Amino acid sequence: MKRSAEVSAAQDIAALRSALMVREHLGFRRASEVLGVNPSVLSRRVLALEDALGVSLFQRSAGGARPTGAGERFLTEVERALELLAKAAVRAGAAGRGEGGRLRLGHVWPVSGPA
Repeated sequence: MKRSAEVSAAQDIAALRSALMVREHLGFRRASEVLGVNPSVLSRRVLALEDALGVSLFQRSAGGARPTGAGERFLTEVERALELLAKAAVRAGAAGRGEGGRLRLGHVWPVSGPA
């Protein structure tokens, strides 16, 4: 994978996690405090995600933000996908350390008798 693609993938995952935090904390300000980022940074991440998807994920108000119907459906799928990614990372690490899989041993007996 190219370096720019790695950065883009990391940014995409950060945007997805950001949107999940906004949903969990029902607002950008509260989510930004938990994440330790500026609310405007969080807002830009989510807006970029919404632009890429072509759908509004949140209904924004002075009191916070709540997921739209499309947003709730999307974020539910995102949660599942991130869980799968986490499991895949754990499994890849275990495989890399030789902790998974099978080892088959065999012995080949000579067919002919002693010479």
